[in-house]
Amino acid sequence: MIYTFTFNPSIDHYVYSDINIGGISRAEKEMLYPGGKGINTSIVLDRLGVRNKAVVVTGGKSGEILKSMLQDMDCIFSESLFGDTRINVKIFNETETQINGKGIVEYNISELVSIAEKIQKDDMVVISGSMNDYSLLDEIVPHIKAERIVFDIPKLKYAVKYSPFLVKPNESELKDYFTDTDFTEKDFSSLNSKYVLLSLGEKGATLYFKGGSRYMSAPKGKVISTVGAGDSMLAGFLYALTSDDIDPLMFSVACGSAAAFSQWLPQKDKIYSIYTIMKNQSC
Repeated sequence: MIYTFTFNPSIDHYVYSDINIGGISRAEKEMLYPGGKGINTSIVLDRLGVRNKAVVVTGGKSGEILKSMLQDMDCIFSESLFGDTRINVKIFNETETQINGKGIVEYNISELVSIAEKIQKDDMVVISGSMNDYSLLDEIVPHIKAERIVFDIPKLKYAVKYSPFLVKPNESELKDYFTDTDFTEKDFSSLNSKYVLLSLGEKGATLYFKGGSRYMSAPKGKVISTVGAGDSMLAGFLYALTSDDIDPLMFSVACGSAAAFSQWLPQKDKIYSIYTIMKNQSC
């Protein structure tokens, strides 16, 4: 079983509009989607047929709305002690602008510990997204018995001390961790992780592992939205690890690209269509 943890989820309000700064703007089109990196990863895993359970912290009336949006998923909900589920605004016109809310501030630690303690050694845990207080991890992670823990969080320093199975930073997060140095293969060991899946946006991804690295370029296509592309990439990589005949790095890039070429998270047929093209081109 794969468990995903989203400590600060959201309701994402997509707005397509020509913004008039300082004046009134009208939306040409708008949608509401459940948001949060762990939730996104779970949704893509669901679409790929991978059994998983999403652990989601919610709060307030917006939290009740989020629960209703996730009713078709296998979820465990924990109610916050303070802070409502945030509402993020994603504005699309010539460019993509995101305004993210603050969200959950105080957690029911005992409840989250109880959830963590039920996870088994052979399960996999994915901890994703930002949180207002990263010290929360020190109260939860030590109670997780799973040998494979994956981190996709903005602050790598809070992940590497747990000897993760995989970390999935983007270029900005990696540069933030190493401050004034560019990441190279020789720096891999300092991340204390079996795998490092480095998301490079439209350039693709690089997978670092003991003994080397491998780069995979992304296919060309019309980018509609980058929201959830990295989460889809992670889901694709984890899915491919369960198969002997799927290239994990190539499939993860196919998933990320499929998300970027979609209005929201990608469907299985689109992912496989892109993966097949990439595989044929590599032959």
